[in-house]
Amino acid sequence: MKRILCLCLAAVMLTACGSNTEPPKPPEKTEYVYRTARTAEAPGVRGSTESFSYHDGKVFYLTEDFSGDTGMFSGYYLYSCDTDGQDRSSLLLRSGNGLIISSPAFDDKGRLYYAESRGDDNGYALRIKDGKETVLIDITDTVRSSFGEFYPSVTCVSGENVFIGGSGGILVVKKDGTFVSAVADMDPPRRLIPDRNGNVYAYMWTGNSYELAAIDVQAGKLDESSAVPIEGYNSLIASGKGSDYDLFISDGTFLRGYKDGEKTEILNWVDAGVSIMEVSSIFYAGEDTFICAGKSFPYGNPKIYTVKKQPADKREKTELVLAGTDLTVDGIIENRVIKFNNFSDRYRITVKKYSCENPDELNTDIISGKVPDILISNADIPVDNYISKGLFSDMYEFMDNDPDISRDMFVPNLLTACETDGKLYRFTDRFNIYTGLGKTSIFGDKPGLTPQRLRETAASRPAGTDTLPGSSREDVLRFAMEFSGDSFIDYKNGTCSFDTAAFTDILEFANTFPGSSEELFGGDFWERFDTMYSDESALIMLCYLTSYYSLYCFEHHYFGEKVTAVGFPCESGSGTAFILDAGFSVTSNPDTRGGAWEFVRTLLLPENQIMTDCFPVRRDSLERAAADTMVKGPSENDYCTVIMGGMMIGADNPNVGKPGYNDIERVNGIIASADRIMAFDSKVSEIITEEAGAYFGGIRSAKEAAELIQMRVSVYLDEKA
Repeated sequence: MKRILCLCLAAVMLTACGSNTEPPKPPEKTEYVYRTARTAEAPGVRGSTESFSYHDGKVFYLTEDFSGDTGMFSGYYLYSCDTDGQDRSSLLLRSGNGLIISSPAFDDKGRLYYAESRGDDNGYALRIKDGKETVLIDITDTVRSSFGEFYPSVTCVSGENVFIGGSGGILVVKKDGTFVSAVADMDPPRRLIPDRNGNVYAYMWTGNSYELAAIDVQAGKLDESSAVPIEGYNSLIASGKGSDYDLFISDGTFLRGYKDGEKTEILNWVDAGVSIMEVSSIFYAGEDTFICAGKSFPYGNPKIYTVKKQPADKREKTELVLAGTDLTVDGIIENRVIKFNNFSDRYRITVKKYSCENPDELNTDIISGKVPDILISNADIPVDNYISKGLFSDMYEFMDNDPDISRDMFVPNLLTACETDGKLYRFTDRFNIYTGLGKTSIFGDKPGLTPQRLRETAASRPAGTDTLPGSSREDVLRFAMEFSGDSFIDYKNGTCSFDTAAFTDILEFANTFPGSSEELFGGDFWERFDTMYSDESALIMLCYLTSYYSLYCFEHHYFGEKVTAVGFPCESGSGTAFILDAGFSVTSNPDTRGGAWEFVRTLLLPENQIMTDCFPVRRDSLERAAADTMVKGPSENDYCTVIMGGMMIGADNPNVGKPGYNDIERVNGIIASADRIMAFDSKVSEIITEEAGAYFGGIRSAKEAAELIQMRVSVYLDEKA
C-alpha cells in the first residue's frame, strides 16, 4: 500500500511539475457598438426635398419643384433608391396650381398613401397608390365638417386607419375614406409616428414646448396621460416596430429607446459617425439597423446613413476630447469631427457638450483639471481667464511649421484681435460682425462714435428721435461691455479699471435711456419698425453682418440710402467687433496638443472654409464668397439680424437685388475696421447691473457706483485667480 501510495504521489507531482501553462482564458467578450456601415448621396432631384419615407429596403423622398421654365410650381416628384443610393427612380406624383399634398406613408403591404388639398373649389382627397394603380377617395365633406379649411402636411398609416395631420388638426379615416374621428383646435403636428403596438403619436408644439402624445382614436383627442416631454426644438422620432422599444427619440446628441415610460440610451450620433445636421428622418429597419435620411451639407442632396450594431473598432487610437456648450458645438463642428474620425488612423475625438443654461459646469471641470484637448467657445465662455492660466497652446507655433497653413492666409486684424500678448491661444474658422449702422448723411463716412458725439447728434434731431431704439439702460450697459469690456478688465493680471472717467461716462450715457419695456415697445413701435430708420425717427441700428449681402439688405430695405458702420459708441476703437460663435483653443498638454492641432487645422483648409454659413477667415475664401454674392445674390444662409434691446430679431431678407463691387468693398472696409472680439462675462455684467441700478434710482452718483463696481469686480477677479 505504501508503495502504491508513493507511486501515485510521484505521478501527481510529475504531472504538476511538467505543466507550466496557466489554465485557458475564457474567450474575450466582443463589445458591440453602433457605427455607420455606409453613407450614400442621391443627386439629381428636381426641386427641394420635403420629406422622407422608408419601406422594404428603399428610401423614398418627396420633392416640390419650382424649377420649370417660368420658375412656377411644376409638381411633386417622388424619388426612391436603395440605402446605398443606387437603383434610383422618379415619378411625377401630382401637379397643378393650388395643389398641396402631405408627406406620403406606406402600409404593411407597400401601398402608398397621401392626402391632397386641391384648392377651395376642388376640395380634398385621399390617394392610395398600389403599384401602377392609384385610387382616389374624395374626403371633402369629411374635412370641411371637421375643420373647415385644411392644409394637409403629414400622413401615417396604422392598421386599418389613415391619420392625416394638417393646419386644422388631425383627421382619422378608414382606408376607404370612412370618417373615424378628428382632433381639432390644435397646431398642425410636425410628425405622426406609430409605436410598435400600432398606437399613433403626434409630435407638436404646445405653445410652450414640444410634446409627443398618443392619439385617442375613439375619443378624437390626444391622450395627455401618454405625453412625453421633448427636449430641444427639432427632435427626431422613429417607430419602434420590430424592436424591443415603443419609440426611438433623438435629441440631436443621443438616440434613445422609450418603453413603458423608461428611456435607454442607444447611441451617440457623433460616436456612430452620423452628422445629425444632415438627418431629418430616422427609421428602424430591423436587425439592429437604423436608416437615417436627410440632406447633405452643404450641397443639399439627399443623404442616407445606414447605422448598424457591429463589433467595436479595436485599433489603438489616441482619444481626444472636444468640449463646449450646446451653442458652440453646433452641427458644423460635429460634421467636421465625424469626417476627422473616419479618416484619421491615429486619433479619435469624442464630443462633450455642456448646457448653455449651466455654463458653470464647464468652468468647474476646467478648474478641477479636466481641460479638454479642444475647447469650442463663444462670448459666454471666459476664455481669457483660461488663457491667463496657461491652459492653451500658441497656435502660431503650429501655423509656422505647417506645410499648408500660414498666418498671411487669414484676415490680419482678426488674427490681431484674437491675440494675447502676441500669441494666438484662440482662433476660429468663421466670424460675424457686430456693429451699429447709421445714415452716412447724418454721421458721415468715418467709423467710430463716442457717447459724447452721439449725444450731440441726437440733440440736433427732432424731439422724440430714438437713439438706439428698443434699448433700455441695462441693455446699453451690456452692449458697452460686449463691445469694449476688454478696455476695463485685464484677466491676465487680474485687474480692472471701472473707477475711471471713461466708465463713468458710459453710466451717464446709459442713464439717458428708458428703464422699462413699456417705454421701449409701446404705441406703434412694431408698426413703424420697417420704416423708423428711413424716416430718421431712429438713428442707430445695432446688428449682425453675417455675409456680404447683409449690409446691402439693410441699406436697401431699412435705411433707403447709404449707411456707415459707426459701431457702438465707445471712447476708443471703432465700436465694431468680431463675433466668434465657435472659437477654438488647443490644449497645452504636450501629449495631445499635436493631435488637437491635426483636427483644428482641417477647419482652416479651403475645402472647409467654402462651406461656412457666415464669413470665412481665409482671405481667398472671402474673395470667393464676395464673387459668388455679386453673381448669385443672397443664398438661403443669408439672413439679417437686428439687435433690439435684449432680443435678436430675424429681420426680413427681401430680394432687393445683388450687391456690386463697391458694396463688397464697403463690407471689406467694415471687416478691416473691427478691432476686438465680442466678449461677455455674466458675473461682471451682474455686478454692473446691480450697482448701476442704485445710480439709476438716484441713490448714488455715477462716480460712487463706478467705485463700487471697481471694488466688487476686483474681488471677483481675485477669486477667479
